[in-house]
Amino acid sequence: MKQYRELSSSDSSQDSCDTEGTEEWPSRVARPPVELNGRDKSVKKKDKIFGVSLDVNGAELRKCLSPPDVSEKMALEMTEAMTDVVNLGGKPSNNHEVEDTAVNIQDSLFEIAAVSRQERLGEESRRDLRWKNGSRNGFKGVKNLDGLRTLLYDVRSLQDTNTSNLIAIQLAILQRKGWDSLITEAWCHGGYITTLSRLGMRNYIDLLEHLVHVGSSSTWSMVKKEIDYHVKKWSMIRASSNTRVGAICGIYVHLRDGSVSKWIYNTLEAEKTSELYKTVSNGSGGNPGSGTRGLAVCSKCGTILHGDTGCIWANKTNNQAKQAARDVIRALANGQA
Repeated sequence: MKQYRELSSSDSSQDSCDTEGTEEWPSRVARPPVELNGRDKSVKKKDKIFGVSLDVNGAELRKCLSPPDVSEKMALEMTEAMTDVVNLGGKPSNNHEVEDTAVNIQDSLFEIAAVSRQERLGEESRRDLRWKNGSRNGFKGVKNLDGLRTLLYDVRSLQDTNTSNLIAIQLAILQRKGWDSLITEAWCHGGYITTLSRLGMRNYIDLLEHLVHVGSSSTWSMVKKEIDYHVKKWSMIRASSNTRVGAICGIYVHLRDGSVSKWIYNTLEAEKTSELYKTVSNGSGGNPGSGTRGLAVCSKCGTILHGDTGCIWANKTNNQAKQAARDVIRALANGQA
């Protein structure tokens, strides 16, 4: 087996995607970049993941995410095994969409066998383009909070198995290189491909937990607005991507940045605030001063925030009281109160 020396960070650039290495060691550091063990510092940079630019063609991106010194075909094999995390779990919309993780992996291997001459030259003409389908998401069939909780349970259950399968596929591919086993293990467990799939799944679970929390503390219609927002974003990412790996990386960026921002989006918050204001001001459609689900809508602030007790903004004008109530509702919608 080839024995690669372990290079220090000063020996080579982690940002380089050039894999024209010598026979003694790859041009990039032999072990995966140490940055992959920590937080993705490219947060809020929609065109980067762990410093790797996404503004490249499919062949270049696959090379950047794969271990150094592997062929273009091997890079394709490895990146095709990456997990489409938002398609995990959920109910199939019809019998033809019953796909589990093992089937997805098998499909990817079939795609590899169908690589055309154009693909070898760097052009994408894949036989199976199901990854472009905007309906590929785990929310299919989720109609209520119980369904959302089931989806969360399913994705959590798949987490470890999916990662193990991904590592096994990479091991099988890299064993053909005859590398030292320690280097092979390091890339399979801590390289870009496994790291992005693992973090993507973790952030997807974080999103599902957030949605369950929203559903438990407010209305299902608010949850549905958020689900529709994310599904639309994922669909747009798929439609604008030329390669499967590009789509997966784009979805990873969406989940990464969403998790960091606690899933707060300006366009969504405006809708949520408006709906919550309707709920606490009019309830079932009553007017200020009328009974609404057993509570009286306050004629001063126009809400039922304080129940049947005196208005907490009694010392303000009616307009000031209504504005103060709106500020509280906005904070509630953002989860800040």
